[in-house]
Amino acid sequence: MTEVPSSHIRGVSDDTQARHRDAVIDDLVARHRLTEDEAFAIRHAPRWAVTRAELVIYLAAIIIAAGLVRLVIALVDGMDEPALAAVTGAAGALTAVGTRVLIPRAGALGRLAEALEVVAVGLLATSLGLVVHILVSDSPRPGVDPWEINRNAGPWSVIVPAVIATAWGLYRRHHTAIAGALITAPSALCATGALMALTDASSAMGAATFAGVACAMIAMSTHRQIADTLLRLTAAVVLVVSTPVWFAEHNVVLGTLPVLLVAAVVFAVAAQQQWVEALVAAATMVVIAVVGAAIRVIDDPVLEGVAVVATGLVMAVATWRVAHGSVHGEH
Repeated sequence: MTEVPSSHIRGVSDDTQARHRDAVIDDLVARHRLTEDEAFAIRHAPRWAVTRAELVIYLAAIIIAAGLVRLVIALVDGMDEPALAAVTGAAGALTAVGTRVLIPRAGALGRLAEALEVVAVGLLATSLGLVVHILVSDSPRPGVDPWEINRNAGPWSVIVPAVIATAWGLYRRHHTAIAGALITAPSALCATGALMALTDASSAMGAATFAGVACAMIAMSTHRQIADTLLRLTAAVVLVVSTPVWFAEHNVVLGTLPVLLVAAVVFAVAAQQQWVEALVAAATMVVIAVVGAAIRVIDDPVLEGVAVVATGLVMAVATWRVAHGSVHGEH
């Protein structure tokens, strides 16, 4: 099967990104780029095709993985850090070799290779984190709290491997279907959380930093593949969780205006690109900010309800206008 060049797809219309799949297919048929039969086949083709045998293999793999996790826990119980670092590093290296063997394969073996790559990165990151923890930890001293001596060892043991894993995930995003995203999202969030712990950042600074990372995820995930959808979904959850933390640490003005500004930008981009997960996140951010501001400013419960309802109506009208403009942009 040959892949249609992206330039051909972009040439269908300048507003293709804001259009539904059926509208794009209809445009291709009208331009005689597709026949009616081909258009029907595309519309009714399943997004994923997995055989029963492959599903059974996945189920067996999950059961085996659960057993291996229990076995590993039993084997490493009581093991010191250097030995544990060596074991996880060796396991990660062996898994990486298996990944390289399976990468050229297609179908189920290709998906297995991506799953093994995620596992290999996790094992190698764990091993590296243990090595970093050993290197930056100091020996306990009499009369001194061990936590005060090694309070930075934990964050550093997460930051170093998480940053490396994030860089690897960003690189692999362009060479894998989903493994790159599965590596990038948790690694970036772990690195951010560890950095906040290392710098003793306030809750507000942490919320702002996590929101910035989430916006970066949305900015880089501009396609409709599963991997990009996963990144946007992760970013949406982070934005929603960060909003009440930010709002709780500021007064009404500083707690509301930045949230509304970020939500407006995310909403505008998501409406243009038809990203439902980002649209829901932006709407939820606005609801949190408006409800919080109404509770702080308005003493009358009835007026609070009216303010929230009015905000919802404004958002509904704005959404309708954006959608209406997109439909006219197709013609």
